Amino acid sequence: MSAIPSKSSLRQQLREQLKKLTAASRHQASIQMAAFLPEFAAWNVARRIYAFSPLTNEPDLTRWDWSGKSLALPRMTATGLEFHQVSGFSALPIHSLGMAEPPADAPAALPPDLVLVPGLGFDRQGHRLGRGAGYYDRFLATLPSATWRIGVGFECQVRDSIPTEPHDIRLHGLVTELGVTIFSAPQNSL
Repeated sequence: MSAIPSKSSLRQQLREQLKKLTAASRHQASIQMAAFLPEFAAWNVARRIYAFSPLTNEPDLTRWDWSGKSLALPRMTATGLEFHQVSGFSALPIHSLGMAEPPADAPAALPPDLVLVPGLGFDRQGHRLGRGAGYYDRFLATLPSATWRIGVGFECQVRDSIPTEPHDIRLHGLVTELGVTIFSAPQNSL
């Protein structure tokens, strides 16, 4: 059994892995991910979904079918993430990190049924490795126990195991271009 690399070395490995993906392969994988969503029961009944505006090397959620859903995207603030209701991904201001985000005066979002979570890495036990700032772990810790937390990433980001710490929040599932995997259901979920 091999040792689990440190978070910082794994982040570097995963960044290098993501650089190898072409725009065409990221696009195709994002389309494949979207095709699996109707098979995921919680997706079908969730009405309020918190998503994320993708960075260049993240799955492209802008092409997913959001009809019948109330979509909210995050704004980065000094204290963490704030989710605001949006009608789509187009015509949103661009943050200095390169992702689109809702304007500060966009309506605050109602609590979500399901949250789609980005990450640098994921494992098959529901662990997630973020970019290191802790924005999502702090946010996920505030959610009601019935809220689905689903990671979204490319299969090349999935490892057998990733390092964890007590503050890391586990996910209920993961969507990659190979399908939707459910690790556990939230308490009193949809």
